[in-house]
Amino acid sequence: MNLRGLITGIVLLLIYLISIWYRVRLGKYPEYYDSTNPIAYYWTENALQYHYAELIAQGKSIPAFDPQLQAPDGVKTFENLTILMEYPCGWLYRIFKLRERGMLFHTWTIIYIAGCASLGIFGIYLLSRAIGMNHFYSILAGLLSNFSLVGVGRSTFGFLNEDFALPFITFGLASYLYALRSSQKRIFYSLIAGGFFLISLCAWHFSRFIFLALILVSIINLWFFEKPQRAKNFATLLFFLLLIPFIGSLIVPVLRSRLYFLSSPFTLSFGSILGILLFKPEGEKTIFFSTRGWLVIIPGLLFLSFGILISNIFKTEAEYIHVWSLILNKIKFFGIKPANPELLDYPARSLWIEAFNSPHPVSLFKNLFPIFLPALFGFSSLLKEKNSESHIRILLSLCLIFFLGYLTIERLGIINNYFLALLSVAIGSSNKRIFKYFVPVSLIIIFLFNFYQGYNLHTPTRYIKILRKIFGNESSQYIYNWRLNNVELVRFIRLMTPDNAIFLSSFGVGPLILTYANRPIVLQPKFEVRDCQNRVREFLEKIYDTEEEFFELCKKWRVDYFLYDIKILLDNSRDGSRWVAGRMNVSLNSTAFLMHFYPERLKHYELVYQNNFYRLYRVIYGKESPVHKDHPYHPVYDITLFGNQNKDGSFDDRYTLSIMERIRQAKLLLQKANNILTKHPAQARELMEKSILLYPSLIGSMTTIGIALALEGKVESGISFCVKEVEANPLFPLAHYNLAYCHYLNGNIQEAVKELNIALELEPNFPPALKMLKELIE
Repeated sequence: MNLRGLITGIVLLLIYLISIWYRVRLGKYPEYYDSTNPIAYYWTENALQYHYAELIAQGKSIPAFDPQLQAPDGVKTFENLTILMEYPCGWLYRIFKLRERGMLFHTWTIIYIAGCASLGIFGIYLLSRAIGMNHFYSILAGLLSNFSLVGVGRSTFGFLNEDFALPFITFGLASYLYALRSSQKRIFYSLIAGGFFLISLCAWHFSRFIFLALILVSIINLWFFEKPQRAKNFATLLFFLLLIPFIGSLIVPVLRSRLYFLSSPFTLSFGSILGILLFKPEGEKTIFFSTRGWLVIIPGLLFLSFGILISNIFKTEAEYIHVWSLILNKIKFFGIKPANPELLDYPARSLWIEAFNSPHPVSLFKNLFPIFLPALFGFSSLLKEKNSESHIRILLSLCLIFFLGYLTIERLGIINNYFLALLSVAIGSSNKRIFKYFVPVSLIIIFLFNFYQGYNLHTPTRYIKILRKIFGNESSQYIYNWRLNNVELVRFIRLMTPDNAIFLSSFGVGPLILTYANRPIVLQPKFEVRDCQNRVREFLEKIYDTEEEFFELCKKWRVDYFLYDIKILLDNSRDGSRWVAGRMNVSLNSTAFLMHFYPERLKHYELVYQNNFYRLYRVIYGKESPVHKDHPYHPVYDITLFGNQNKDGSFDDRYTLSIMERIRQAKLLLQKANNILTKHPAQARELMEKSILLYPSLIGSMTTIGIALALEGKVESGISFCVKEVEANPLFPLAHYNLAYCHYLNGNIQEAVKELNIALELEPNFPPALKMLKELIE
């Protein structure tokens, strides 16, 4: 290694470490992260992946069959889930003995996933080098991709397969481009590329679509741009690229069980390669126009048709029908989501939500500006100057595919981000003198701009505020949930329900219950798992039907508890379950309506717990009758605040927004009060009085105003409010701790110790209670 290579390696390593710090800082945002309590840090698929990684960290094995996932039937884990990144995560936690050093596993996963995602720096560097860029521009490409808003925004608070898989995809693509350029080591580079792609295929379901795109553009390049002599070399390279993924697809359960070795990338490629070997095209024209060219193409099309036929017979693509349906409907409607959900088939509706929407104008500007401008020039430069080279044609084709894909599916932004960074530095290859200083200075300014925006991800910058003022908020969400609701729900489930009780909930909530409460769940968000989509569809059809219909579904799945969340009824947006179900009009006799407003009218469900976002119902079987207990008042469940709902026999959504805004404002005031509580208790009390007027029963409201009063010297009044919190939320450790503190200020040490012991029974690793109890005992 020469001196330049050594310096480059050191610089890349330094950037990698800075990137890890940058991402970890964002992941430890206090509103979501608690170093002493891992519960509910992760959500949906992130929580499910965290669950399996935690098993490895605990020295356990991931079960080949998991009876708790999609209960009561269970799931063959390795045949349905892409489980790979979980193993090194758990192993490293044990190898470094991080638990013994006081680091809880969820903290480690933040560091681990930051380390995985940051590997993309090296991948983009290698990709940039593969298209002929120098060390400086290649390093700059890594900086631009890794510190962009879209680069860090998706990863923050996530434990995603894509953060592990995407760097390996960039390594694979870089190796493939090196193979296309090399005359001596092309087979070696092709094998290496295939190995990297196999890792990504084992780690992330969507990798197969990226791999398919790569193979398709490679085959198009082979047929329409390569002359016979070069085509033979290209076919050899393609064969060795596919060799390791093909062998892997015969071995790896999640690939083998879906007959991936007969999928389109392999059948199309091997057929085309066979055509070249058998019919040996000749001449100076490209394959398509050469002598016997059609004879070369026909085997590829025949093999592809055979693979599609096998797929249809054995339903190997059935679990991906939502992806193909979404793509077709995006084309049909030009990427514009119809207001009427019935215009779409169900598989497309089930996926055309949230991150799979087209990006909002604010998101477009956040993610594309200003880097899109140099990227456009870079694309033009490569197209004009190097379009005769195979590796450039393939790269530009992929750039175009994923840019257009991003314009219709926002989640593809993380992939498009890599290509934009690569194209933006490509302009540096121009020989024009004007670009000598202007380009690098401009790109460095763009990097600093991106770095600043990402650094302030949780606090909108002036740029973001201007965009929102012009285009409106990029988020259509108006029904909010907070981590504390999830934490206290999980605590109730863990302490107050049987270990083997089966829980039904919205599919996104399911992993919260499985991972943190260790209870079997019926629905989960991994649509690639067999029968998952059918279950979700059946649930959505029945929850908006009568109680008897929904009860029959609960009996079928042997459900013990149903977790209702307010979005089931109140969310009438085009991202809500009502839209997916095609039930924008909800009957006043539906299960959803009764569970929200009239639990006492239900015959088969007993309300056992509630907060401002969830209602947990026990399912009643046999001759038992539900016991309708009194629960703390929550305005969100008060039908009088929703106009009594007497119009047209369907739920009237007009009142929802105002109620949700009350909850949001009350929560903001509660957060502000907690931030200034110890230094300015009087101001905190005033804020809490306003908060309680808006919404009196948020978890923590009464105990916060109680402590504020106690710190003002009104200890008896403080105790009164803290007692109200304990009565409303008896499993809330902070409520008992604050009551203990008030008793301590009042000189009642015995009662203080009693409340501290209760707090520690509920949460043994609760630092304030541990510290205070130690001081009182000593």
